[in-house]
Amino acid sequence: MTRPTAAALATQHARIAESRKEAAMTQEKHSSEPWVQDDLLIWGADEALVTRANYADARRIVAAVNACRGIPTEALEAGALRQIIEIADTAAETLDCLLEPEGSVVAHNVRRALAKLEGKA
Repeated sequence: MTRPTAAALATQHARIAESRKEAAMTQEKHSSEPWVQDDLLIWGADEALVTRANYADARRIVAAVNACRGIPTEALEAGALRQIIEIADTAAETLDCLLEPEGSVVAHNVRRALAKLEGKA
């Protein structure tokens, strides 16, 4: 597979920027959840085709969109989920320290949930 030229990338970036500007002006909303993956295709809840992607990307896109249902896009762009994960980790550490030597069931549950988010569970 050949790499796109700088000119082709510049054109693509210009189209993306224009699309974002149009979406912001019309307050366009993304397709409703849940999204569904059908091999390389991604479908919205309204059964409209959202996009096509390679299998691994389609799987990740659908999982991410469905997991973030109800969270404003602006919050995602601002890193809100990463902040929540960091706060939860700190809270688990604090609970462990406060409730030594036996620890805390809450801290254990927070750590289990964080492990899932990190793909370690």
